[in-house]
Amino acid sequence: MQQQKDPLELARERGLVLYSQEVAEDVLLLKWLAQMAMDEEFLTIFDRRRLVPSVWLELFEPPTMLFYKTDPEKALVRYAAWLIPAWFGGFGGVWVEKDLRSTHRGLESFLLSQAVSAIAFQRYAVLGGITSRGDFLERNKEHGYVNMGKLPWSLNGEHDQYLVFYTKEVWEQSAFNPFREGE
Repeated sequence: MQQQKDPLELARERGLVLYSQEVAEDVLLLKWLAQMAMDEEFLTIFDRRRLVPSVWLELFEPPTMLFYKTDPEKALVRYAAWLIPAWFGGFGGVWVEKDLRSTHRGLESFLLSQAVSAIAFQRYAVLGGITSRGDFLERNKEHGYVNMGKLPWSLNGEHDQYLVFYTKEVWEQSAFNPFREGE
């Protein structure tokens, strides 16, 4: 029987960095904030008060785990995923740079998310999230995501948002799991 790889090792192999609050990383995260704000994406993911740099950086302080991948020059964040402990388990979020979302580049972001999911389900039995992307709900139902419904309020007041959950039990049987038995 082949020994399973540690999920953190898998994440590192795929180029993900675990945020460690170094000054250079803070600058990188502030550039990411500016990038999302200029692309008018910030408010589709985060609430308005996170536009304040100190409040933005505070979001990723421990016990939150932020994983990110940069461009080859390490100048811009191209992929980010965060895990925040919550009363029900963990709360997760993902942001992917626009050109990584396209069909021909989408596999890279899928593989990165797969590694972060392995880390999440090593720690939590349930992972929750909020999405404003209705297409995500339908597309991921077959992978076991459960849509709890439209929220009666919105983080930003501008987009409909939906609460979703994903359980460790479902993930363990999913093709999305790189450690699935028999793989």
